[in-house]
Amino acid sequence: MSTIEKLEQRLIQMEKEITRLKDIESIKSLKGKYLRCLDSKLWDTIGECFCEDVTTSYSDGKLSFTGKEEVVNFFRTCMPPEHITMHQCHTPEIEFESDTVAFAYWYLGDNLILLDRNMGIRGGAFYRESYEKVNGEWKIKTIGYKRTFEERWDRNDPKSAKITYNMHSKE
Repeated sequence: MSTIEKLEQRLIQMEKEITRLKDIESIKSLKGKYLRCLDSKLWDTIGECFCEDVTTSYSDGKLSFTGKEEVVNFFRTCMPPEHITMHQCHTPEIEFESDTVAFAYWYLGDNLILLDRNMGIRGGAFYRESYEKVNGEWKIKTIGYKRTFEERWDRNDPKSAKITYNMHSKE
């Protein structure tokens, strides 16, 4: 193999690596947009994050929905303006099945203030998601999380804080 052929092969390999890195950054940006829309209650915009046939499995599968419209309607009804939320995800583990299919784990930390119930909720979870590249854009195909813990309390009585879920509990 000539030097030029070796350089051409190396260039092709570098282009593939750059494309993969760009795909990783696009998936990270997609997750950022999803979280921003979730906490800002941008329901029309959050739909842009999903494939048409998205499926969910939130709260260990207790909240399962199918299709972009059903998922967005769930958010509209379950997260009114009286629910102030902060969802933060980090430490993604992104893997690719192909150039158009990817999977990821994200660590979630969330804090909610439910003004209508004067309740606070804090929790941690691991999101598991799959993505599909549709017309050159990454979209969420499946999304859900399993809680590591959840804590709730009456905001009038901070001593009322109770851990309501712990994945390590033997109970």
